[in-house]
Amino acid sequence: MIIHTKKMPFNFDGKCFKIISFVDKTLFIIGLLFFLYSYNIGYTTWMFYAILIVFFSSLLYCCQNIKKRLGLLLFYLVFFLFLMGRMFVDLFTYGYVTYNFDPPIGSHINLCLFISIVFLRFGFLIIEKFIKLQDRPLFQDKYHLYRIKKISKFIFYLAILATIPMVLEEFFYILNDSYGALYTSFESKIPSIIRVISNMRTISVFVFLGCFPDKKEIRIPIIFILLNGCLQMLTGDRTNLSQAILIIVFYYGLRQLLAPEEKWIKKSYIIIAFIAIPFFLAFMSFFVYIREGFNTNEVTIFNQFIRFFRSIGRSVDVIGYGKYYESELPSRIYTIADIINYFKYNQITAFLFDMHLPAQHTKDFALGGYSFMHSLTYLIDPELYLKGHGAGSSYVAEAYFDLGYIGVAVLNTVYGAFLAYIYKSLYRNPIIIGCFLQAINIMFYVPRGAADYPITYILNITVISALLIIFVYSYNDIILNKLHKLKRKMKNG
Repeated sequence: MIIHTKKMPFNFDGKCFKIISFVDKTLFIIGLLFFLYSYNIGYTTWMFYAILIVFFSSLLYCCQNIKKRLGLLLFYLVFFLFLMGRMFVDLFTYGYVTYNFDPPIGSHINLCLFISIVFLRFGFLIIEKFIKLQDRPLFQDKYHLYRIKKISKFIFYLAILATIPMVLEEFFYILNDSYGALYTSFESKIPSIIRVISNMRTISVFVFLGCFPDKKEIRIPIIFILLNGCLQMLTGDRTNLSQAILIIVFYYGLRQLLAPEEKWIKKSYIIIAFIAIPFFLAFMSFFVYIREGFNTNEVTIFNQFIRFFRSIGRSVDVIGYGKYYESELPSRIYTIADIINYFKYNQITAFLFDMHLPAQHTKDFALGGYSFMHSLTYLIDPELYLKGHGAGSSYVAEAYFDLGYIGVAVLNTVYGAFLAYIYKSLYRNPIIIGCFLQAINIMFYVPRGAADYPITYILNITVISALLIIFVYSYNDIILNKLHKLKRKMKNG
């Protein structure tokens, strides 16, 4: 595979690279020693200062080779937003970090964050240093590449059309009732086949993008990805739009790596992004006011920008609550809970054995241990949970519950390794690359989501069905040829 070495915008080289590398390593060692000292004396605010030092050194590590570490950089940034943002704002507002728990749990939160930041980098480093880049060209089978692009793009456009009535149905339901009721009492009247097609939209567009089409070919699909994110906001969902932006940035970084002469990322794009980010984050915060019907009379861009960090950064409390309710949570392996639920409760087992999951946001579902986020939210506030609200989850909290601090280290190592491995696998079939993009897309949400999301968002019947349709259509000539050979062999034998 040909990987170009031209600079990406704001990439470092020469003396500047050596200086950045030295500062990175120095800050990492200082942060490590400072954290160990602060943890030993139990001073939680100092611990967070140490975490910020190590976090900043990790950002410098990413910037030293940003064309290959963009995925890790983006993950660090969402990690900061979800798990460090509120505490960061507290630190610079009050001069200290506030916790909703006793000091021992505050120390536990800080230790989990510290381990996560360090071992994300460690996992990435292992793959980057010890697994060599395979010298293979990109997927060269032009005939099958054309067919993969054709069918995946067709499914994506069809899925977008199928999504529109689903979103409108949910939107009008919220208007007539409430946002919380969408999760407790809403039942769609749209035919299941329409819902299945709609849920094929992400994997189909990622397979299309995995074909590495030229700029002109991807413009309309990219626009539709963003429009879909905007459309989902009608139902109160901010996640789709945020994830869409992140995965597009990641994908453009991949294309810049493969073909820098095409200028997929320009300095002007980066400057515009830095200017737009505060306004975008303020809007994301303001959107919650609209969704929940809060008073908007005294809203300003600045206070909404600060509020965004406070509100979305509350995901760190999940780590604390996970420790606080450790003895009361149902005994399950939560890092693979969704995988277990999927293989135990799905369309096939429902049809053959009449096995069904209890309805979500019910006591049975919460106390049955089917989901860490549901069980934990119920323990925190049963009444609020039964009304359709949730505290969310975090892969860090789930890993700690299952295997303690070793689990946190191992899972972050795996995540870091995967974010590096994608750069080693760009020669693979577009269908495989599409699956990688699907996994990375949801990985940007796991700081406040379930640990096994990157797997369950691929290993489900809808996604597998879409992949089979793409594969069969794209390779029907090979499949038919093999079937004819098998038929002749059986006839002669």
